[in-house]
Amino acid sequence: PPQTKAAAPPARQGSGGFFGLGGAQQPPPPKTAAPAPKAATPAAKPSGGPSLSFPGVIGDEIQPGWVEGKDFVKSDGNLNQGDLVILKRSDGSLRFGEVVERTGMAWQNTFAVCVVAAPDGTVESTRAETASNLFVLNTGGAKAAAPAQAPPAQAPPAKAPPAKAPPA
Repeated sequence: PPQTKAAAPPARQGSGGFFGLGGAQQPPPPKTAAPAPKAATPAAKPSGGPSLSFPGVIGDEIQPGWVEGKDFVKSDGNLNQGDLVILKRSDGSLRFGEVVERTGMAWQNTFAVCVVAAPDGTVESTRAETASNLFVLNTGGAKAAAPAQAPPAQAPPAKAPPAKAPPA
């Protein structure tokens, strides 16, 4: 007659103790009936998060020709909810984000920044950043980038003073 294999002993569940040794053996969890299927949710349900001021640019890379110090500058930490910021992502790219809220202790100067916006204009994903790692648009950049104009040339005097005769 063919030999049958004995059933394997049940897997040992975490029993606590030092390196899983010792402690009481826990009984297997009770079997429950399958959960009832959930009702379908509407497809266009808003996420309910805070609305963003700049949802169309969140996550976009900055323009290739932009230069630090001219087009954008390091943040001084004076940021508020809804401010548009630029942050360096893990891939090294500089992308737009929006300040959602201040986080941490007051002295930490840390902000939750939205890095991905949901299609309905709300926050989908945030990341905590210190103000020293954020950049802001240089509002004075356009003025500073304009070539300096020379002062207007002075008109020559209407009459030249009479020339002095050389001493004899």
